[in-house]
Amino acid sequence: MVVLLLPGCTKQTASPVGSTRVAASDSAKAPSPGAINNASPNNATVGKSAWQSQVAALRDGQSDTLRVEGHPISASELTELEQLDGPLEQLLIEAGGVDDSTMHHIAAVKSLVHLRLRECPISDAGLETLTAGDLLQLQIVNIPQGLITARGIESLAQLPSLVQLRLGGRQVDDSAVSAIARLSSLRSLHLIGPALTDNALAELSVSPRLSSFYLDDCPLSDSAWEALFAAKPKLHVHIDQQHHDRDPQSHEPRGAQ
Repeated sequence: MVVLLLPGCTKQTASPVGSTRVAASDSAKAPSPGAINNASPNNATVGKSAWQSQVAALRDGQSDTLRVEGHPISASELTELEQLDGPLEQLLIEAGGVDDSTMHHIAAVKSLVHLRLRECPISDAGLETLTAGDLLQLQIVNIPQGLITARGIESLAQLPSLVQLRLGGRQVDDSAVSAIARLSSLRSLHLIGPALTDNALAELSVSPRLSSFYLDDCPLSDSAWEALFAAKPKLHVHIDQQHHDRDPQSHEPRGAQ
């Protein structure tokens, strides 16, 4: 069972797909054992050693995760990803190194459940490359600094297990939200700094399984929120990391996961 940890909340929701524990938050976390962090004076040596350690743990069945932080993932490391289809379920790239031209390496990892690409300027073309990869197990897509519009979001319909989506940027507009609302398996959505109008909330009101919505840096009218809660009275909502007053699942927050 996948346990989805919503950012800033103790509330947990479960999905019947898979067996990997994953976090929805994109907030800073303590480095995992063996995580690649090249912030030391011997950056190249430390990064190479950490990568090799994580790959060895994957191949030995001791881990299902690769996390690269402190420096962009290299071209050689991206190429090696294609050999890790099977054991690799969580790919967490924290400091860039992936663009549209290299997304095919990630798309080759059919076993992926959780994908996080920070500081990566992925556009619609890159997302379409990813979703063409037959990633039937992919449940979480987190690309907070991407360039993705409605066109790219439409391709996410090819991910039958997708339950969590996190995107950012002013290019995420009402048409993008309309495409998101048509993702039939989606349960949790987090948008950061989008360019939405009140109409976007009306679009979300028809999302068939949406149960959690986080929105940052995008003020909308009270009347639009009231209409959304009327349509989805059980929807869990955070605005700028705070519970909406009408959130029926309000509870004491804790530190982000």
